[in-house]
Amino acid sequence: MSTQPIKVTRAQAGWFYRVDKEERVGDYNTAVHDITDMILISRRRREHLTPEQIQQQEDLRRRINAGEMSEQMFKDAKV
Repeated sequence: MSTQPIKVTRAQAGWFYRVDKEERVGDYNTAVHDITDMILISRRRREHLTPEQIQQQEDLRRRINAGEMSEQMFKDAKV
């Protein structure tokens, strides 16, 4: 992954008076940053899966993208 085109800037809050955005995470005050122009490519290895398991994953992904999933379907899915 090339870091050349990535731009990191402080996130801003407010409409008229812009200030650097900060949030509290647990006991820590944190600075919030925006990251732009980053391309992340993620690949999955599936050569160890059986054709049935690959089909189950594709069906599950298709249902999630179509908004057809329920809680029970996630519990029943063996992925």
